[in-house]
Amino acid sequence: MMDKETLIQGYFEGSLSAEDQRILTNLLETDKEFKAQFEFETDLRAAVTDEQREVNKEKLRRFEADLSGKKKPEIYWKKAWAIAASVAVLIALGWLVLLNQTGTTDQLYATYFEKYPNTEYTITRGDASDGSLKRKAFEAYEAEDYENAILFFRQMDATDETYVPFYLAQAYMGAEDWDEAEDLLNPLSRENSKYASEAMWYLALVELRQDEEAIAAETLKTLIARGDYKKNEAVDLLAQLAHSPEE
Repeated sequence: MMDKETLIQGYFEGSLSAEDQRILTNLLETDKEFKAQFEFETDLRAAVTDEQREVNKEKLRRFEADLSGKKKPEIYWKKAWAIAASVAVLIALGWLVLLNQTGTTDQLYATYFEKYPNTEYTITRGDASDGSLKRKAFEAYEAEDYENAILFFRQMDATDETYVPFYLAQAYMGAEDWDEAEDLLNPLSRENSKYASEAMWYLALVELRQDEEAIAAETLKTLIARGDYKKNEAVDLLAQLAHSPEE
C-alpha cells in the first residue's frame, strides 16, 4: 500500500488505480488527520492555479488592447489561439508552472525577506536628550548597523520588553548569523506572544536560508493554518518549495 503522501500526490497527478482510489476515499472518511492534509493540499493547489489564471487573463487583455481598433490579421488569430491553448494547458497543469519560477534557496530568501519595520519606538530626529538603550538599539536597527543593534538589544531586559528577542533576531538575520536568529525565533514562534506569527514567518526564512527546505515547509504550513500573518506569501513560497529542483 502507498504511503499517505504518495497517495495524495497520485490523486492530483491522476495516476491512482481503482484500488488506490478506494483506499483514498476510505481514508478521507475515517482519518481526520489525512482528510485535513488532503484539504490543505487541495486549497494550496487551487490558490496557485487561481493566481496563474489571473496572470494569463492579464496577458490576454494586454494582447487585445494592443490590437484594439486595428484590423486583425491572420497572425492575430494564430497568436490568439496559441495563447488560448497555453492558458488551457497552464490551468490544467497549474501546479507545474511553478517549476520555472523556483530558484535556489538563496534566491527565494532574497525574494521574500523584508526587514520588519520598527513599530516599537518612534525616533524623533534631532532629539538627542533620550540616550536610552532602546533609542540606541532602534537607531542602529533602522540604520542597518546590525553589530551595534545586537549589542544594545542584548543589554536590554527581554523579560520586561517582549519585543526585544524578536528585534534581536531581526538584527542577527541582518548580520547573517542564522544560528543565533533561529535560536531566538524558535521559542517565539511557539509562544502566545505579540510577535508569534511574525517570528514563525522569519523562522521559515531562516530555515530556508540554511537549506532546511523540509523544515521550512512544515513551519510555513503551520503559519498558513494560523492565517493571521503573511498567509499569501507563505502559500506561494510553500508551493515553490514543493517543486524546487533537487540538488
